[in-house]
Amino acid sequence: MKFTSLRVPSTVALRQQTIRVNVIHCVVMGLAFAAAACLAEDPAWYTRRAMLRETFESAYAAAGRSARESSPEYGPWHVIAPFPNADGKGFETAYPPEREINLAAEYPGAGNRPIRWQRRDDFRDGAVNNLKIFETNDYVCAYLFREIVSPTAQALPVELGSDDTITIWLNGRRLLANRVARPCRLGDERLVLPLQPGTNSLLLKICQGNLWWGFAFAAQPGTPPLARVMALLRRDFPEQGAEIGLLEESLAQAERIEGLRSGLLKASRFATPEHAHRTEALLRTEDRDAADVTLRRVEALLTDLRNMKGSRDLSAEAQSIAELRRRCRETPLSDLTGRLSLYLDCCEVRRRIAFANPLLDFDRILFVKHKKNGRQELGGDHMAGQYYGIHATKGEGLFVL
Repeated sequence: MKFTSLRVPSTVALRQQTIRVNVIHCVVMGLAFAAAACLAEDPAWYTRRAMLRETFESAYAAAGRSARESSPEYGPWHVIAPFPNADGKGFETAYPPEREINLAAEYPGAGNRPIRWQRRDDFRDGAVNNLKIFETNDYVCAYLFREIVSPTAQALPVELGSDDTITIWLNGRRLLANRVARPCRLGDERLVLPLQPGTNSLLLKICQGNLWWGFAFAAQPGTPPLARVMALLRRDFPEQGAEIGLLEESLAQAERIEGLRSGLLKASRFATPEHAHRTEALLRTEDRDAADVTLRRVEALLTDLRNMKGSRDLSAEAQSIAELRRRCRETPLSDLTGRLSLYLDCCEVRRRIAFANPLLDFDRILFVKHKKNGRQELGGDHMAGQYYGIHATKGEGLFVL
């Protein structure tokens, strides 16, 4: 009888084979889960289209609509003051507004004088608001109240400032209490307001020592998440990094223009006719959005360069601007995608005109660089050339491009 030998794998070989199978399985499953996660993480407003520009315009406009639809509505500020704060005891004292919000009520205030709630339509978000508006303004406390109506439950990031102490309640729940003596600067306090669907009650308490007295509050809902849009574009169009960078820069400029135009961003103290070399650089009351501002400035740039000696023929750019002006008249502000496309086209024409400047006849640029920081005049609107040595920070210097 003939026996055929059988090769039985060793225990080690079986273990190695099992490990290889498990590794392959894990890799395959990991890729599948990663792909599913990418799809799951894409927001509802994002759809990849054939072209980068088309994808960007549709996604950014849709993100803006989504943000605005979920943006809260802010009621007017009401203030009641002054309550006593001798020896700083007002910070811990629970005066009547901490127990009830009754805008029609009257309470005994400092010196036992009756005080009532006042509606203040002059108090602005994003700005420092003066509270020294009462008969007694030293060693007293003020309460500020407003309603915030939210279409959905959401976490709302806000920034605040106070001179001096600050306590914050939302819907009766205390979120912050900071016993501090300081000047009022927006951004000294940052927190998230957990808004409920419907009407939310926001109450601030600002206790004052002496000298200046004020508060600041700012939230910026409704702004499309530019960083999120750009991350999705870089994922889906990895070979077009330079073009994405230009789009990102253009939209950052547009968001700054809108912030300045709406008052959410504070303009430079030099943004006035007496300091501006060209008044076209200033914002005007008739400017409705970034497209209006940019087109007006591009028209001024074209006129200026056409009058320069040695300038090339800019007839094609002039025709482009005329077409942009027509589109600007015919595209309503409600057409977010159309206004965005108009703005980006204005940026492209501006770039073509700027590089037609006959003075750009060199191949190297010498420039000074400094970082935007919080050192008062170095906050971004001051010359940089004199700040070196002990004032310099990493990354600053003299460069040749």
